[in-house]
Amino acid sequence: MAAKKLATKDRRQQGKHHALEAQREIRLRLPFPVPAEPRLYLAKSAFSPKLAPRLGKADRAKVEGRTITTIANNGSITHAGVPNPNYVAGADIPQYAALRFSRCISPDIARQLLKHVKVLQEARMPFQTTASHGNTFKQAWIGLWRQSSATPFVSAGRRQKKPVLDQGIKNVMQMLDQSLGRAASYLRKVDEPTYTRIRQSHRDITKAVLSSLCGHAGAEGH
Repeated sequence: MAAKKLATKDRRQQGKHHALEAQREIRLRLPFPVPAEPRLYLAKSAFSPKLAPRLGKADRAKVEGRTITTIANNGSITHAGVPNPNYVAGADIPQYAALRFSRCISPDIARQLLKHVKVLQEARMPFQTTASHGNTFKQAWIGLWRQSSATPFVSAGRRQKKPVLDQGIKNVMQMLDQSLGRAASYLRKVDEPTYTRIRQSHRDITKAVLSSLCGHAGAEGH
């Protein structure tokens, strides 16, 4: 019995040593530093860098719904990240293909967010899908957008003049601002350039949306 316990302990120590070595190897190959805090578990992407700057329609269909990798969520692995295989030093793209931060919002806040999204769905907010994310990943475009277009445009959801939709959008935006502070602070420590880009875009859109909503309310009051 004692020999069996010693063998089990030895296997665990070897496994821990191999895991630490694997983490060290991933970090050494990255073109950017990984902060000590928050402690981030890294996993390689299952896919190599893409050669073309943008996939064609035929190629997109092949990658829809694919799994980048699978990372456990347990006592030893909390925050986790998958380095972006397409990132090179100085590139204006995220350093990570995916990030998972644990315990950022409470279950109650998560339920409230889902409740507010349900209100938008009932108000017939246009939810969009993209080929790159698949048909099950629905996105709501809110406010004024210009980041990936030559000229700014108003999203379909904001072109509808519905008081219930206006209030629903306002509730979602305000709750996101209030509840995602911890996740934002983690992102800033892990990938500050991406944090800065997201913060700037979000601030512009939030200001535009909320000012638009206030303008609608004032007009309706008169």
